Formats: sequence, structure tokens, C-alpha cells
Amino acid sequence: MLVMGYIAGALAAFLISLLAALGRNILLVNFDLEMILGSFVTNTIGEGTWVLGFSVSLMAGSFCGLFYALGFKTLRKSGTKAGLAFGLVHWTLTGLIFGILSAHHPLSKAQPHLMPGFFGLDYGFGLAGFLLFSHLFFGALVGKMQTLRSRRLRTRRPPRLDSSEQKVA
Repeated sequence: MLVMGYIAGALAAFLISLLAALGRNILLVNFDLEMILGSFVTNTIGEGTWVLGFSVSLMAGSFCGLFYALGFKTLRKSGTKAGLAFGLVHWTLTGLIFGILSAHHPLSKAQPHLMPGFFGLDYGFGLAGFLLFSHLFFGALVGKMQTLRSRRLRTRRPPRLDSSEQKVA
């Protein structure tokens, strides 16, 4: 069950990165999370920086999916609605962290236009809405994949025999 959360988190992070890249290419949003994450380490902007940031994004998505799965397991509830609730909490925490990290990013003084600010509002309501949507999508996808995995495991188990039907060897 936890492995499915890890995989679902990576898949959701990949799809969100793809959606954001499409948005950048058609000029809907100029936000590049992968570049921001990578430049935290490299202090530069470039292709290698983006690849590093993309890798960090996938790993972060994987671990967030793992935490979602732990939460679903603890609450004994998963599915789209539970995932949406987790996504809302995740968005709130991430929005606050964006604001804090924007002030401490190594390139924040040299290239302040890269920093999203709290909840991405420094880029305007378009990015803030995209971040909310992406976290809700992440939660819904991870929650749904957890539910599908749980159902598959339940249907695979052989039926239990009561003591009168068990054969003695």
C-alpha cells in the first residue's frame, strides 16, 4: 500500500511538471518549479539545473505520495475525496513554504522574478490557482490509486475456510 503511494506521488509529480511545461510553452504561466529547485543547489540557471530540479521534484512527489499513503492507512480512508482533503492541506503547507523559501533562495536577489512568494501570489492569481489545482490533482490521483490498489488486494485474497472446512494433513 505504501509503495503505491510512492509510485502515485511520482506519477502525479511527473504529470504536474508536464502540465506546467505546457503552460509555460503557451505562456499561461511563467513559473518553473524545477528551475527554482535546481538552482537552490547549483546557484545558476541552465539545462543541468532544470534536470536536477526535475529530479528533486519527482523525489519530493514520491515522498509526498508516501506520506499521503501513511495518512490514508492511519485514517483507514482513501479515495478521491480523502485525497482532495490531503491535497488542500498539502497546498496550504506548500504555499507557506514557498513564501519562506522565496526570501532565502540563493538567487532571490539576483533574479527575484523567479521567486513565487506565498502561495505563488507574486506571479498573480493564475499561478496561485494552478498551484491549488495541482495539489488537488495530486491528492485526488494518489487517493484514487490507493483505493484501486486496496480493492485489487481485497479481490485477490482467497476466501477463508472456517474450521469445519479445513483439511487436516
